[in-house]
Amino acid sequence: MERLDRAARRGKLAGFERGSGAVLFSASAFGSPFDGVVEARHDAVRGILSFRWRVRPMMPWLFVLLTVVTIWPGVWLTDSLLVTYFSWYRIPTWWWYVPLSVLPLPWVARAAVQRTRASIDASARERVADIARELGIESAGS
Repeated sequence: MERLDRAARRGKLAGFERGSGAVLFSASAFGSPFDGVVEARHDAVRGILSFRWRVRPMMPWLFVLLTVVTIWPGVWLTDSLLVTYFSWYRIPTWWWYVPLSVLPLPWVARAAVQRTRASIDASARERVADIARELGIESAGS
């Protein structure tokens, strides 16, 4: 743990934190559009260090909240813009604005989740390799 702590202070192990309970320590795993965490667990019986990654939950929830909160103000803004510049415009804007902004959301969310998982997995593998290098041991694989 001391070696990893020193590596973190030198800037070679981003987001390193000592763990508690079953988690021995954790480190940051960078992703796009959302970041994650790599957690290390030690199995004393078998003598192995295992790693798992997970997405940090705050940013996806913040993204969902901001998306939901900004749709209706977008209707007002677009409607005022259209009425100001086109005197003939009389269609209720929400009729077309809400479907155009809400219908693509499942595909956008799916793409974001897939991109996040792939990028966090790649970053987590790099982080495990960094940890193995700092400890002077071989990485046993995926």
